Amino acid sequence: MLFSRVHRRRPAAQRWVGCALALIGVGASSPVLAQDCLWGGTSSMEPPEVTPLGAQNQAFPAPGRLAVDGVGSLYVADPAAGRVLVLDAWGAVVNVKIGLLEPSAVAVGGDGSIYVAEAGAGRVSVFDADWNFVQYLGAGDGEFVLPNDIALASEVGPVYVSDGDGHQVRVYSTSGAFEFAFGEKGTAPGQFDFPAAVYVAQLGGPPGSVRVLVADQNNDRVQIFDSSGTYLWCFGGSAADRVFGRIVGLTGDDSGRIYVSDAFQGHVQVLDPQLGVVLATIGSFGSGANQLRTPLGLVIDPFNRLMVSAVNNGRVEQFGLDEFTLPPSTEVIFEDGFETGNLDRWSLSVQ
Repeated sequence: MLFSRVHRRRPAAQRWVGCALALIGVGASSPVLAQDCLWGGTSSMEPPEVTPLGAQNQAFPAPGRLAVDGVGSLYVADPAAGRVLVLDAWGAVVNVKIGLLEPSAVAVGGDGSIYVAEAGAGRVSVFDADWNFVQYLGAGDGEFVLPNDIALASEVGPVYVSDGDGHQVRVYSTSGAFEFAFGEKGTAPGQFDFPAAVYVAQLGGPPGSVRVLVADQNNDRVQIFDSSGTYLWCFGGSAADRVFGRIVGLTGDDSGRIYVSDAFQGHVQVLDPQLGVVLATIGSFGSGANQLRTPLGLVIDPFNRLMVSAVNNGRVEQFGLDEFTLPPSTEVIFEDGFETGNLDRWSLSVQ
């Protein structure tokens, strides 16, 4: 569903599982680029120091996109089950939003607003922090052909949504109004063949300038645009020098490094986005500890832990980056010596 064109009338669970398995076949053919992108050279960026931390202590049918909020809660889109789970920073489920139509992406704003792409209805729904419905982006149902990722530039917007089968990125205000779109199907700079993920970062340019990174999956590259959708540069491989197998997820860290999940090769690559240099590779294909089978969603939490959803392993793997920290203890010790646990951590509500 998120990665290849599959007929919408198939049942949701069948479509999701079939799509994940079909990645191996789809990813085996090499795309031909009309333009060479940056790849290789010498980078001054240091690779991250990576510490495997094991999987979150939850099992999922097929975990998809991930998001985090300001306190480290992890939001996991679970399309096959039609829900989004919310885990606290220790991995306990604290909330579940059910009744969603194939949630293919999730994002959380600085004000706590929750954005959910529902592929089954071709829409993005917006909720407040308590999961009360607020609005749709644009017209709601049918606004997108296949919404598959969401990126927020800031608390005041704009909101970028990649539309895989629409071969474009659509941009909205936080009030839900459509602003503009960029991209069309093709191989030229600024064109897409199934944009699978979108991520917003500041990469060079004037202070405060926004760069929009788009995983152009079937063109085997990541393209970089300014905030208005003007093409700037790209990095990736070519048919002769294959680098990505099936890019599906993007995120970045505070050092400016970009992380790309590769569902076909079963790992995450860390890159210098200015040069296209591979700085490090995280994980490997497999079902063992710290391994990845069909890695998809990527996010870095406030504790500098990289979370990676491994669709066909049914789990979310964790990797500490550089000087990562662990969440603080849930126990609060008062001056009189008594202590209490954080009971809210263990309460579960279903919306």
